[in-house]
Amino acid sequence: MHETMVLNNYGIAKYFKVKDYPYIYRNLQMPSENFINEQLNKIKSLNGDIDRKLMRSLINNFTRATYSGEPIFHKGHNVECYSHSSSPLRRYSDAYGQYLIYDFIFKEKLDDMTFLNWDYRTKELVKYINKTKEENENFARQYNYLARKKLIKK
Repeated sequence: MHETMVLNNYGIAKYFKVKDYPYIYRNLQMPSENFINEQLNKIKSLNGDIDRKLMRSLINNFTRATYSGEPIFHKGHNVECYSHSSSPLRRYSDAYGQYLIYDFIFKEKLDDMTFLNWDYRTKELVKYINKTKEENENFARQYNYLARKKLIKK
């Protein structure tokens, strides 16, 4: 089932890329090979005694997932472009993609005004989703820090 979802997300992204239609693409940036080697060497030098700082560094720097209005190579799945399209009940980006699919494929609304409208809205939504994701991650980091220090009152 997972393979079908990945194929669906890739296929839709590829279709919109080839047609040059606006779409929300999912991008996954992996750390550089140098970073990975540095972290592995640190772990090897600790003889199994991994400290919290190193673990936090590994978690925070391992991968960065963002959305974009431009198709970028998705390193995680090793495909030329990728989208989130298969779970519209879980993510707004998927639901938004369904609207684009409906208008561009099923309704075949391809006039210039519709295209420009979707293009503008897609770019704005990508900015909003990425900004909100970053704000949520910052909040979670701050909350977890305060919780570890037992500074949050019930």
